[in-house]
Amino acid sequence: MYAELAEALLNEPYHVIDIMPRRVPEERAAAWFASERVFLRPDRLAGLYASFARMIVKVGCYYDTAVCAGGPDGSADWMTPDPEELYEKISGLTGTGYLLILFPGEHALITLNSGDPYMTAYHAGGEFLETVRQTASAEGLFLRPGDPDNELRGRTRSAEEKLGRVFSERRPFSEHLARWSDEELRDKYDHNAFEYRGQPTREEFRRAVDHQKARGDGFIKLEGDVPLQDAFGLEGSVTLTMVLSAGAAGRNWKTDPDLIFARPSLDELECFEVKHYGPVYGEDFARRNIRREYEKLEYHGAYLDGMLVGACYTFSADGMTCIDGLTVDESYRRRYIATSLLAHLAERYADDTLFLHADADDTPKDMYLKMGFETADRLYEYLSTDLKSVN
Repeated sequence: MYAELAEALLNEPYHVIDIMPRRVPEERAAAWFASERVFLRPDRLAGLYASFARMIVKVGCYYDTAVCAGGPDGSADWMTPDPEELYEKISGLTGTGYLLILFPGEHALITLNSGDPYMTAYHAGGEFLETVRQTASAEGLFLRPGDPDNELRGRTRSAEEKLGRVFSERRPFSEHLARWSDEELRDKYDHNAFEYRGQPTREEFRRAVDHQKARGDGFIKLEGDVPLQDAFGLEGSVTLTMVLSAGAAGRNWKTDPDLIFARPSLDELECFEVKHYGPVYGEDFARRNIRREYEKLEYHGAYLDGMLVGACYTFSADGMTCIDGLTVDESYRRRYIATSLLAHLAERYADDTLFLHADADDTPKDMYLKMGFETADRLYEYLSTDLKSVN
């Protein structure tokens, strides 16, 4: 359980807990290497690791910890150490091996590789991040953001949150849960989900189920940036956030030159949505959903011989444009409708960074990868549409 969570967190945005306040410029590399040798002398490295140990023990006063000590032979064991054991594990790591220090309740991870003069904190945010910052500062250490991928992931998440707020209001619910509510479309799962940060307790989950029942809802959905250790029996899935790589737009994309692109009317789009989603979600929901979205989002249609054969919507914020809801009429599959529509949008939003979403277990993601989209983030989703069967 700990191993799976730690593995997922290693793909999350990170901060560096370092002896330096910021990254040393490339032109000063020689000066940095000479300075680094000063800190890497065995006696001085031992002093640095003692600082790391004091810092982590202090953080452990506020948050539960689990530690994986990896040896040079590849062996690794998880344990829940007491403060003395935790101190000894960290301060004694000056030879070989590594440590994974997991904070399960916060879905955060700190790593230390033997011989490195820094630690790395993954998925650290909010109060936890501030606690790390303060305890690091007390030891004369600095906390700084990691690589540029952090910034890109942060920008997509910011745009996604702004898109969510177009329809829903986010309110704190419990220690590890917040609830998104769309009072005009209460039966849309994505608009009325519980967002988790850290592993919710059984009591929190039961409160969430009771809340749904009191509203008259027949479903519950949890979603977050890392997988749950305990999913409470809910069915899980993963949605990928995929960003179009620089220079990839239109490169070797197959398109249909006979297509015409225009904003579809509400009547056209309603008929299109009912045809494709009515059998799955019901005609009434499909109509209410598209009417709600049509008011607030920019829809794009692909037409062939005057017929709407493909559609999607976009949402733009802070130089990011999200493309979502991409649907192609089944009678026109394999006619390059989707790639043509994406090429049209890439040209229209040429000054923005484009991203879209794909089911990790479905085939469209493979097409997007070939087109130059790269996975930048993951959303872990857990759903039950039968509250009577929820544990």
